[in-house]
Amino acid sequence: PVDTRVAVLAFLTEALASQPGLADWLFDSDGDFPGSNALSSEAGGAGGASAKSITLDSRAMDKDGYYNGWIVEIRGGKGLGQPPVVISSYHAETKTAMLSKGWDSKYDIPDTTSQYLISKQLQLRRIIKAFLHPH
Repeated sequence: PVDTRVAVLAFLTEALASQPGLADWLFDSDGDFPGSNALSSEAGGAGGASAKSITLDSRAMDKDGYYNGWIVEIRGGKGLGQPPVVISSYHAETKTAMLSKGWDSKYDIPDTTSQYLISKQLQLRRIIKAFLHPH
């Protein structure tokens, strides 16, 4: 158990260092907005993307910051294979999600053919929090 805990802590340290925004997501509150736990994931078609952003479809929430800390994954179309990335900020008027780091240059940048899944992944966050701060 002690060796396992050390190995997991080493892994988390490396993950936190390599993924800007992950620490904010991990340690932020689950209830930033009333009703924020209503949806834990949403799928849609991208309205486009840039090197460090993705435009969500018209069904995306109309509240600035709503998706901050969520994870975006490309599930189909151009950009398939991109590693999941943390959303660092969300602008509701334009439906633009800014990413904590740019898309991986080894893969195509998503475009209007891309299908995405964004998720809050609360369970993973709770497991990691419990591991780091046992009561």
